[in-house]
Amino acid sequence: MVPKPTLDIVAEPRGQTYIDLLDFAASRCQSFSLVWNDQFHFEQSAYDIKHDLKPFLISNDRTNEWPGTTLIGHEAIVRKYRVANDSIKLLHIADALYAWHEPRLPEDLAFYDFDNKPWLASISHEGQAWFLDQSLSSAEIYAYVPHLKLKQHRE
Repeated sequence: MVPKPTLDIVAEPRGQTYIDLLDFAASRCQSFSLVWNDQFHFEQSAYDIKHDLKPFLISNDRTNEWPGTTLIGHEAIVRKYRVANDSIKLLHIADALYAWHEPRLPEDLAFYDFDNKPWLASISHEGQAWFLDQSLSSAEIYAYVPHLKLKQHRE
């Protein structure tokens, strides 16, 4: 069962705020995922990041579901990678969280905690992202990512 969103990110993390968010996620998570939707055609830059991340690959699953998304009628490939200094540095290829979007890059960067539960989810093409860690406070996030714009999630 996917945990319910707790805090929404209401302005796209860009530049240093994006880098701070990656570093914060790396301190709290063991893995991250990127999505390759079969319906899209990707540019060479997407294949380059796929190649560069290959040493960190944990799983390569064909599915219709990942944090924040359930597809109806087709599937995508969700590749999960190990968090390491070098894998996080490779995520700097994007200059913002929602830059993880076809055709330039794979989509929907998500992070998973040490229990393999979704910690942060994003839907790049919709410009949405949120934290899923029920124990995480906005004060704790701001200590690591001071310029992130958050609001309490409302159902």
